[in-house]
Amino acid sequence: MLFESWPKRSEAYDRIFDSYSQSLRGVETCSDPVSSRQVELPTGYRHAWSNGSDYVLSDDPGFNPNTGSGQSWTEIHPQP
Repeated sequence: MLFESWPKRSEAYDRIFDSYSQSLRGVETCSDPVSSRQVELPTGYRHAWSNGSDYVLSDDPGFNPNTGSGQSWTEIHPQP
């Protein structure tokens, strides 16, 4: 019974540590649909966009990096 509970406890500790680490570093994990990977971006911004390799962050709800740009930007969101 003790050996069965260890993996679940270890996974819980890993999640707690990851959350603590991200909080200290001021980042959050986001799913980038353009590159199909998870990335860590700075916290404190309401909007983020990706073109697959670069990221644009903004607090302005009216900002759209596609306006006047030759690149295609896709909005990305933090993982729950």
